[in-house]
Amino acid sequence: MADSTKVLDVAGVSKRFGDVEVLSDVSFRVDKGETVCVLGPSGSGKSTLLRCINWLERPDAGQIYLNGDRVGINNAGIVMGDRDLSKIRTRIGMVFQHFALWPHLTVLQNLMEAPVQVQKLFFLLDREASTALGGPFFHFVPYDYGPFDQAVYAGLDDLARRELALIQNTGRYRVYGLSQTGQNEGLRLLSTLQPAAREYVANAAKWVRQLSFQQLVASIYNKYPEMKANSVFRG
Repeated sequence: MADSTKVLDVAGVSKRFGDVEVLSDVSFRVDKGETVCVLGPSGSGKSTLLRCINWLERPDAGQIYLNGDRVGINNAGIVMGDRDLSKIRTRIGMVFQHFALWPHLTVLQNLMEAPVQVQKLFFLLDREASTALGGPFFHFVPYDYGPFDQAVYAGLDDLARRELALIQNTGRYRVYGLSQTGQNEGLRLLSTLQPAAREYVANAAKWVRQLSFQQLVASIYNKYPEMKANSVFRG
């Protein structure tokens, strides 16, 4: 009988980088409601272990189960592709090194954080900071619930295939987040922008997160009335 209290089961995980054995036959379990701390000096393999849990790093040996489902290997014994791995990763919340955190959020909020209303954020960046970002990149058209361009979702799907973004389908809508690799790449790209452009991107993202969906769309309609379709939405 499956153990319903066991959330995470790591069994015999090993990982090498060249001649360096970073992880050697690591095993542990985490039960529902339990807090487990992994302690050790810098370079002892703590981050590598976390990355192996969701297969950001592929273990050389061992098995990992999340709520009874094996991570990285499907039921047919075949290594999972990017799409299946992305689905699993949406069930694992991770806070990485301090530079990737939102300083105004708690640890729990950082775990839950994901870019919200990506269509609206991309619209604002494409309209307000196009030159600074090397755009425009999109062709937004009026839609029932604000400006829309299918290319935004196509781009996010491509990022997910490249393991830069994580996508969770809730049944009603999709929630988007960045993998650690995506966060690192985003920080690298931001560092190439002029300071004013970096500040605008940060402020725009913060502003979008602070507003409700209705407030955000109403604000866009107020400044860009041409984006308001004759629709059921009254912004």
